[in-house]
Amino acid sequence: MKYIIRQAEEKDYPQILQYIKYLALFEEAPDKVLNTVDFMKQEKDLFGCYVAETEDGKVVGMALYFFAYFTWVGK
Repeated sequence: MKYIIRQAEEKDYPQILQYIKYLALFEEAPDKVLNTVDFMKQEKDLFGCYVAETEDGKVVGMALYFFAYFTWVGK
């Protein structure tokens, strides 16, 4: 099977949020997820994401990242 890796788009946010919730469930903290698709749309400049999809367009994985800078100590 062939996969396509591409930058996520707003249309992917519902599936990305579902993966975030799956991770929270795995970490035994499902009630800690307060994020919503609307929040993600409002905060899209604060994170980046890539998705892996099958040739028929089904999203089967994602890699989400964000930057943080600690002003007191650097990095």
